[in-house]
Amino acid sequence: MLNRHYTGDLVQGRSSVDRSNKLFHQEKGYKPRQQVDESKWFVVENAHPPIISHEEFAAVQDRMAVKARTGFGGRGKKSLFAHLAYCAHCGKGMNYKNDREGYVCATYQKRGRKGCPSHFIRHDELKKSVLVDLRQLSVNVLDQNSLVEKALKKASEKSNQAVSELKANQKKMQQLQQEQLELVRAMTRKMIDDDTFQMSNADLKEEQHTLKERATILETVVSQGEAKERIMQQFREEVRCFAELQIDDEEALR
Repeated sequence: MLNRHYTGDLVQGRSSVDRSNKLFHQEKGYKPRQQVDESKWFVVENAHPPIISHEEFAAVQDRMAVKARTGFGGRGKKSLFAHLAYCAHCGKGMNYKNDREGYVCATYQKRGRKGCPSHFIRHDELKKSVLVDLRQLSVNVLDQNSLVEKALKKASEKSNQAVSELKANQKKMQQLQQEQLELVRAMTRKMIDDDTFQMSNADLKEEQHTLKERATILETVVSQGEAKERIMQQFREEVRCFAELQIDDEEALR
């Protein structure tokens, strides 16, 4: 969930080719890429239908940052809900106790009942409750996948229409170029006068200009459609991986 494209924004220029590192190029056979500061990214907001809201995306980033800061650095086996389970009464973390095979309120451990009533939950009970929520979430994710399929179909239809029109545009452009060539020949053979040539040639150039402008728009539509499809395909793959996740496996749950 690090891809901002899921929010509907089109983000480009996040990295650039480092052309100065010639030694790397010689050793690896390709030029290295370097990350570009976020302030210099090219961002087009609401470029396509969002899969998640900006608020949800931000919440996920905050949660991931917290999880990164509280990563396990100790020895031995890490408890599944370390740094995740909190006391409902005082809000402090729940510490895992091997001898009791469950989690105890940290405040109660330090200060006894004066600090917080004794809150304890067995590991198996907490895991069972979490699994119920995860299974329901997986159902919701699969429902979301059906929306992705519809969005993919719609984006594909729009892109295909643009491709068809672009081909017709190119064919018409070739016809105009042929007409322009025939006009020049007619002028060279003195089959038409200069005024007729100038007027006809101006009309052809104006029509060509209109076609070129339309082609630019169509190429943008096709390019954006391909970008949207890639983003949605990535999301669909993540949905598939989540749906196939063995949520009974504690390592998978981590």
